[in-house]
Amino acid sequence: MQESDSAPRAEDVVTPALEASPEATAALVLPHQQKAFEQLLDLTRVALFTQRQCFPVRLRTNSLIVGPTGGGKTYLATAVAKALNIPIFLISLSEWVLIGCSTRGASTTWPAIVDFLAKHKSAEGVIIAVDEIDKLSRNSSWEVFLLTEVFSLLDLRIPNNLRDQDEDEVIGSSTIESAREVLSTRTMLIGMGAFQDLWEAQQTTPIGFRQGSASAEITSLKKLAESIPPELANRFRSEVLILPPLTECHYHEMLQRCAEQVPANFRKRFLSMGKDAIPLAMRNRKGPRFLEELLVDLLIAERKAVRSPVGLEVTADQEMMV
Repeated sequence: MQESDSAPRAEDVVTPALEASPEATAALVLPHQQKAFEQLLDLTRVALFTQRQCFPVRLRTNSLIVGPTGGGKTYLATAVAKALNIPIFLISLSEWVLIGCSTRGASTTWPAIVDFLAKHKSAEGVIIAVDEIDKLSRNSSWEVFLLTEVFSLLDLRIPNNLRDQDEDEVIGSSTIESAREVLSTRTMLIGMGAFQDLWEAQQTTPIGFRQGSASAEITSLKKLAESIPPELANRFRSEVLILPPLTECHYHEMLQRCAEQVPANFRKRFLSMGKDAIPLAMRNRKGPRFLEELLVDLLIAERKAVRSPVGLEVTADQEMMV
């Protein structure tokens, strides 16, 4: 049977994918995170660079990342966006403001999502990452409304009659259509959650913020992930991306990789301060965020170091250095 002349060619269905720069992909993606990073990168390319209308069913690219607090879930999503040089919208359920509600003047979340999508209608694609998704439940009427709004996003549906709170009027149809086009054709959706009860459910498994075998833990965690509520799990791909707890070795490796990108004249002090900071970072489950604090502490220390012996302020040239 001959192919129809009108059948789409492979090159027409899959648009040229943006390549991740070597510098971006190498940035602090630890060996135990590398597989999840590469899977997320591949899925994002499919979500953004495929002519979806050529296929009879929706492409199921929604991905769920599960890992304890400080395990690098948000960093992983951000690293993919950075690698592909595309914008990312990050939102936590604790910050989600329902349609028709206002908290201390904060804008409701769905209009903010629509604004983000419409503003990036010319982008190659976007990522929307929802954190704390494990907190979705039906325990109260407020939580039912929240679940409905989040599920609308995961199902690629924009609610009707959204209002712009700044202008106090219904968002225009052209804005909605632009947002809907980006959401349905060029958006990668990522859910992130600690699902802390999954970590605590298996008392005999050495899961925790201490040294251990990451590969052994992942096997157990994949079984634990099966207990995620079906109505939530069914909105994501079947394969959950598991990030095990960070060990002390992981923290030292993060520190070393980050140090390689710190200016050479700061590197020695950065490593010294970082090694001292790791125990507290582990206790507080900081994850990659501990590097952000460390860089600030480093710059404060460097500023103090370049002050003159008599306590004069740094000169303009010295200021530029730090």
